[in-house]
Amino acid sequence: MSGNTSTGNVYGTLVNSSYSNVLKENTLQGNTHGVRLTFSGSNSAYNNNFLGNTTQASDVLGAGNAFYQPAPAGGNYWIELSGCADTDHNGFCDAPYSAGAVFDAFPLAQKFLPDHTAPVLHLPGEVILGVSTPSGTVYNYIVDATDDFDPSPSVSCAPGPGTLFPLGPTQIDCTATDAAGNSRTGSFNVIVHYVGLDYAILAAGPKGADIGVGAVVEGDWSGGTVRST
Repeated sequence: MSGNTSTGNVYGTLVNSSYSNVLKENTLQGNTHGVRLTFSGSNSAYNNNFLGNTTQASDVLGAGNAFYQPAPAGGNYWIELSGCADTDHNGFCDAPYSAGAVFDAFPLAQKFLPDHTAPVLHLPGEVILGVSTPSGTVYNYIVDATDDFDPSPSVSCAPGPGTLFPLGPTQIDCTATDAAGNSRTGSFNVIVHYVGLDYAILAAGPKGADIGVGAVVEGDWSGGTVRST
């Protein structure tokens, strides 16, 4: 259950004799019981906002219920910890939250705001490489990403850095993904030019095209050769 707001009820959320549920990204405010688990096990409640419920959360005769996840997700925002110390600026209160059977090792230092925004990819522009052999070249490029919530979104690209790039253009496709599962894709081109003797390949072209001073492509870019004219 996620993305709900419950205000002014007896139970913001009641889980009774139920297992393996996930409660996240909910706001529970001004209820008699924010979240109440009874005779239930292996449930997870994290990234919720608990705002002034009479009993914020309770776990009655449950087993294996968790009110937090490891970083970067963390636990819940509890209004009674408002203004808590966060000396390492990691987004979590320095001290855990504990109330009866409810324990949150990583309470959020600020109210949870759902993350629906994809990371921003930082891609190089078109890369042009000149090489002295017709076999291409190995190229180590750098691509990174930034995100409003996740300090370290993952980035994957294909072909990857350190790949042997053949003559001609190669498109590199990249994807950045944050901890909330939002992703963004992008691409850029690496163009490898063969430079031999006193002539150079200046641009990609079809078979037989004149591609430079005194040079033509014999065949195509993937398997052709270069000869002087």
